[in-house]
Amino acid sequence: MKERLKELFKIQLVNFFLILCLHMLFYLFSTKSNVLYSKIFVILSALSNAFMFIFVLTIINLPFIILTKKLQKLFIFLSSIILLVFLLVDLGIYRIYGFHFNAMVIGMVTTPGFWDSVQLGMSTTLTSIFLILLLFIFEILIVKFSPKINFKPKYILLVYLSLILLTAFEKVGYAIFDIYNIQNVTRYTKIYPLYQPLTVRGFAKKVLKIDINKEKGLKITKTNLDYPKSKIIIKNTAEKSKNILVVVIDSLRFDMINDEVTPNIYKISKISQNFQNHYSGGNSTRFGIFSLFYGLYGYYWHDFLNNRQGPVIFNVLKDLGYNFKILSATLLTFPEFRKTVFIDIPESVEDTFDTNDKPLREKILVDRFKKFRDNYTSDKPYFSFIFFDAPHAREYPKEFEKFHTNGKEANYLIIGKKNITAVKNAYLNSVYYDDYLVGDIFNYLKEKGDLENTIVVITGDHGEEFYEEGHFGHNNSFGKYQTKVPFIVYFPKKEPKNINTMTSHYDFVPTVLDLVGVSNPHKDYSFGANMFDMPLREYVISCNWSNCGIIDNESVLYFSYETHKSLNMTLYDQNYNEVTDRDFINKKKQRLYSLIKEFSYFYKH
Repeated sequence: MKERLKELFKIQLVNFFLILCLHMLFYLFSTKSNVLYSKIFVILSALSNAFMFIFVLTIINLPFIILTKKLQKLFIFLSSIILLVFLLVDLGIYRIYGFHFNAMVIGMVTTPGFWDSVQLGMSTTLTSIFLILLLFIFEILIVKFSPKINFKPKYILLVYLSLILLTAFEKVGYAIFDIYNIQNVTRYTKIYPLYQPLTVRGFAKKVLKIDINKEKGLKITKTNLDYPKSKIIIKNTAEKSKNILVVVIDSLRFDMINDEVTPNIYKISKISQNFQNHYSGGNSTRFGIFSLFYGLYGYYWHDFLNNRQGPVIFNVLKDLGYNFKILSATLLTFPEFRKTVFIDIPESVEDTFDTNDKPLREKILVDRFKKFRDNYTSDKPYFSFIFFDAPHAREYPKEFEKFHTNGKEANYLIIGKKNITAVKNAYLNSVYYDDYLVGDIFNYLKEKGDLENTIVVITGDHGEEFYEEGHFGHNNSFGKYQTKVPFIVYFPKKEPKNINTMTSHYDFVPTVLDLVGVSNPHKDYSFGANMFDMPLREYVISCNWSNCGIIDNESVLYFSYETHKSLNMTLYDQNYNEVTDRDFINKKKQRLYSLIKEFSYFYKH
C-alpha cells in the first residue's frame, strides 16, 4: 500500500510540471503587464492553480490504491488524460475567443450543423490531433515508467509541502491585493481555467475596519480590452444642446406602468416614446446598469471592473461640454459603479446621506436635483442620473400605503406563492411612492421650462418577480418579470408613440451618441442600435454573475459562461416552463454561433 501511494504521488508530481507548462501557455496568450509585482502574481497563480488540479487528481485517485497495480495505473491514466485534454481544448478556446470552456461552447458543439458552419481548416485539425496524441504518449510513458522515476519520499513530501505553502501564500496575497483594489493584480483572475481567488473584503471591512473602497491610484499600463474599437469621431453636433436626465427605479418591471400604480409615469408615457418590448441587459442592478451605460452585454462586467474601464458615453459628453450630476439613494461603491460606470466623473457623484431612513433618502434625491438645477448657470447642457431604490427594499412612507399589507415585516425564509400578496403589495406601494417623486421632478422641469430642451428617460435596472413564473425577487431567472422593464423617453417636440420593436438597455448608448453627432458605427463601442431607427431584432441578451439568457418573444435560452457550470443550459418557453423538444432547442442554440464571437469582440487578440 505504501509503495502504491508513493507511485501515485510520483506520477502526479510529473503531471504537475506538464500542467504547469500548459498554464504558462495561457499566460503567453494573455495580455501581460509591465508591472513587476503583477508578473510575479500571475506566475505564482499559475503554480498555485496547476497544483490545485494535481491536488484534486490525487484525491480522486486515492481510493484506487487498493486495486490491482494495473487497474490503479489505468484509473490514474484515464483521469490524468481527461484533465490534460480538457486543458488543451480550453487553451484553444482561450487563444481564439479570450474566455474559457463553458456552456455556450457545449451548446454550439452539440447543435446539429455545427461542424458544417465551423471550419477549423486542415492545418488546425492536424495540429490539434497531433497535440492530443502527444499528450497521450506523454501520459502513457509517465504511468509506464513511474517505478523508474527515482524520487525519494522525503523530496516528494518536501515538494508537496512547498506547493501547499506557495498556494496559501498566493491566495492570501491575492486577498490583500483585492482589499486594497490593486487592479494590476485583480484583473488577472480569468487567465487560468477554474482559478478561484480568495476574497476577504467583508471580513476586512467589518473586523479589520479597512476602507475596502479606497483606490490606490495605480494606473493600469496594459489592458486586455479593445474598447472602443476605434477612436470616437464627432461630426454633427446638432443635438448636443439638449440636457439628458436618466431616472432609474430599482426593480421597476414592465407591467407597473398603469394609472393605478404609477399614475405620474403613466401620464408621462402618453406624451413620450414608450418602448413596450424593452429588456434590461441584466436581471440584477450591477448588470442592468452596466448594459445601460456601456451598451455591452453584462458578460463584460468583470473585466471592465478589473481594468477600471469607464464607458465611452461620458467621455463623449465631456468632450461636448456636458456637466454631470449623479444622484443615488444607495452607495455606488457596491455594486462597484464608482470603479466602472462613473470612474471618469467621480466629482459628480452624490450617494451619501446623514439618515438611514430609506424613503427619506429618495426625497432627498429630488431636493438635490432641484438644488443642482436651481444653481445651474452654465450655458452648456447637463447629464443627470437619478437612481431610486425604494422598490428594491420595498420601503415607503406610511401615507403611500395604497395597497394593503399586513403591517408586519416579511419573513423571507417562509415566503411562498401562497403568502406573497403582502410582500408584493409592499413593492407596489414603494413603486407608487417613487412614481410620486418622478412626477415631482417632471413637473419641476416643466415649471422651469426645461422640458423644451431636456430628454427624460425613465426605466428600471431590472424587474422583480413574485412567483408569477416560479421565482421570487430577481437575479435567479431570465423570465420577463425579472428582465422586461419600461423604457420611456420624453423627447422634446417628438410625437408620442408606442413602440413594440424589441429593444434593450444596450441600445441606449448608441441612441444618445447618434443624437450628439458621433459618426462611428455602433459596433465600435456597443452591441446596440439606435432606438429611434431600430431594425427588427430576433432576440436580446441579458446576463448576471455567471449566466446569460438569449431572450426572444417565445423562449429564453439559459446558459452559463463559467467553466464549472458548463453543463448548465436550459430552454424555457414564454411562461418560463422548461422545453424538451430537441428540434426546438437546437433551433435556438444556433444563435450561440454569433454570440460566441461577440463575447470576445471587445478583447484584444
